[in-house]
Amino acid sequence: MANPSDTRPKLLLVDDQPKNLLALEAILEPLDADLVSVTSGTDALKRVLHEEFAAILLDVQMPDMDGFEVATVIRSRERSRHIPIIFLTAINKDERFVVRGYTVGAVDYLTKPFDPDILRSKVNIFIELFRKSRIIQQQSELLRQAKERELAEMRRASEERYLNLAESMPQIVWVADPSGDLRYCNRRWSETTGVPGDAPDWSDILHPEDRAAFLGQWAGALKSTREWQGEFRFGSRERGTYRWHLVKVLPIRSAGGPVTSWIGTSTDIDDRRIAEQAVRLLAEASTLLGSSLEPTAALEKVALRAVPILGDACFVDVKDEHGRSKRLATAHVHGAAPTRVGLERFDDPRLSIGTANALLTGRREVVFDVVKEAQEAAAGSRGDHLRFMSELGVTSFMAVPLVVRDEVLGAFTFLAIDSRRHFTSSDVALAEDLARRAAMALDNAALYAVAERERAKLEEANRAKDVFLATLSHELRTPLNAMMGWTQILRSGMLDETKFKRAVDTIDRNARAQAQLIADLLDVSRIVTGKLKVDALVIELAPILEGAVDAARPSADAKKVLLELELDADPRAELKGDPVRLQQIIGNLISNAIKFTPPGGRVVVALERPAAHRARLRVSDSGQGISSEFLPFVFDRFRQADSTTTRTHGGLGLGLAIVKHLVELHGGTVSASSEGAGKGATFRVDLPLLDASPVEVTPRADRDAGAVVGGLQGMHVLVVEDDTDGRELIAMVLTEAGAHVTAVGTAPAALEAVLRIRPDILVSDIGLPGEDGFALIRKVRALSAEQGGQIPAVALTAYASRDDTARALAAGFHAHVAKPVDPADLAAAVVRVAALVRRAGTPAASADGVARLQ
Repeated sequence: MANPSDTRPKLLLVDDQPKNLLALEAILEPLDADLVSVTSGTDALKRVLHEEFAAILLDVQMPDMDGFEVATVIRSRERSRHIPIIFLTAINKDERFVVRGYTVGAVDYLTKPFDPDILRSKVNIFIELFRKSRIIQQQSELLRQAKERELAEMRRASEERYLNLAESMPQIVWVADPSGDLRYCNRRWSETTGVPGDAPDWSDILHPEDRAAFLGQWAGALKSTREWQGEFRFGSRERGTYRWHLVKVLPIRSAGGPVTSWIGTSTDIDDRRIAEQAVRLLAEASTLLGSSLEPTAALEKVALRAVPILGDACFVDVKDEHGRSKRLATAHVHGAAPTRVGLERFDDPRLSIGTANALLTGRREVVFDVVKEAQEAAAGSRGDHLRFMSELGVTSFMAVPLVVRDEVLGAFTFLAIDSRRHFTSSDVALAEDLARRAAMALDNAALYAVAERERAKLEEANRAKDVFLATLSHELRTPLNAMMGWTQILRSGMLDETKFKRAVDTIDRNARAQAQLIADLLDVSRIVTGKLKVDALVIELAPILEGAVDAARPSADAKKVLLELELDADPRAELKGDPVRLQQIIGNLISNAIKFTPPGGRVVVALERPAAHRARLRVSDSGQGISSEFLPFVFDRFRQADSTTTRTHGGLGLGLAIVKHLVELHGGTVSASSEGAGKGATFRVDLPLLDASPVEVTPRADRDAGAVVGGLQGMHVLVVEDDTDGRELIAMVLTEAGAHVTAVGTAPAALEAVLRIRPDILVSDIGLPGEDGFALIRKVRALSAEQGGQIPAVALTAYASRDDTARALAAGFHAHVAKPVDPADLAAAVVRVAALVRRAGTPAASADGVARLQ
């Protein structure tokens, strides 16, 4: 039963006269009811709208709305139409008004004055009816609730079994209403999204890139009311971690009716998908790399296929034949390089430090969480590198070397950018497997290229051998033919004096030509076996040059070629060389010029001095010239521009090859130039002199010197340079800039000086005897800060490529200055380092700024 306080009725008293309301309240006060009094029909309607009354006592005559109008409105509303209305009036006693009162729904019509007892008894009847009606309603409600509780308990027991089953499942389970709005998600949903499942939303769990596809297909399933499945990435929007899931959705229908709900499951298939992608990637990479012996294009395609499976960006670096690395390919996921991570910044040497380490050591470089490690890293090159990558939005990094037969051929570099993705050990294993296949492909291509080059060389050598043998046979038989023919004629004794002299001259000339051929062959043999030596003496060039010209003049005169000698250089210029071999060099060049100059042409032999420390021999002719195709091979053995049987000039093609070798034995260089066929040729031989005069050096502008004078005042600089002259020069330059300089020549001495004197700045050469500059800086960085381990360091080296810069920074240097360096530039660089140190207050604090000197 309901509590009596819950059924206490209310009476609404409506009269525009307060005294009448007061009289009614006095009459009805003894009743068990709450009295609510209002003075207008409008107020009465407002109270009826929000409250429930057992009866309404309503005055007929009121100024704004009369009682009939108020009763009409009350009866028109569903909520108040059953409330009993008793009209009270002292004016409208006419029967017409009484009829109208009953017509608008009144249960009684009383005129004043009325008997209070009669009024109380009538009103009390309605109060009791109201109370009993409420009790019956409450009992009915209790009965209905009891039935619903019974049914709910049965449903709850059934649902609890299914709920426990759903909560225990490893899959995400969710239920949606017929319109597709989520109504339930199991515990796995909350674990995956990281947010409570009481108000689930698809944006909490779907990867942003998959959201449109999922919602589109989900809308299609709702429209068709058919089951549906697909593969999408589910995860946490806050954590940024997503995994692939197989989504299956099933409609639930009433018996033969419409869909009443949808049940969906999402099964984690990320490991399976990754494994499938890895297998597919390796298979495609093997196909690409194995189908071509030109790996460049294949590696670019492999890089494109590696993203986004292995990160958002991929670099491929390979080493050239000189061991220098070059960026072969760059691939990135569309949209993975926002403005602040523009691809143009990928060329910054600091981003390549990890790659340079992998190329240098042959070991992988992996940073699973860049942001975390950047926060924990101490000041220094590694900390700067990690902070730089973090600024670029890189969340994870790995550089994997391409190694085969203990040789590093290149490296793959993978970056996760702004995706909150972090590489795992399985990612590293996949990258290393990919790198092994790429390294094998590079090695196979290199071996094939070597084999092809060797095959081409063998074919060329075999062809050259055949040509040489044919030429040798021709060149030896030609003078033999003349000598044997004239010898037979001499034996006959039938020659006059003139013909006899001609015969002797011909035999002599051909014998000398044959002797020269044999001498050239012997010289070439000595060159090949490394037995050709020179007897070096201090000699003057001019007499040797004059002798060679005089020896060649008869031959030039015989061919009617003008042979001229020009001595522009100091005729007393001396060098250390073999006079016989030098005359052979000049003689071969003059002979070659005369041979290829037609009658009436001109050959000029000149001695010049283009620089104080060297002399130049120049032989120019106005002959047939050298074609651009043959010019690169003019000094090769057994090579001639015209090797056919229609040659107009004899020879084995050995003279210029011998010249080149003899010049190099004297420490010089030889070169040839020609404007083309028919335009003559010029040969130049540069030889070092003994009496080199000092070269005048133009000093730098005063502003350069002034920029560094005093810039190192109060700073102690440690200089490490094994070359005595270079060490003294650097010390002098830095001293002039105001620094106190300690100079040493080896890495051990430098390390001892760091521990002993605690210098402010370290300037070290990389190429040191024993331990090099890299070993030195690694030992310095291993020291504590109190021992000088964070000292700013400047690398001074002749290695000046971008890869060398990255290696220096990776090793621990903060700046890299390439040799040969201008003294003012070196001093200015060290001054800038010192300025950063002073600004930051400590060497460690300035490391990031020093790195930007590059």
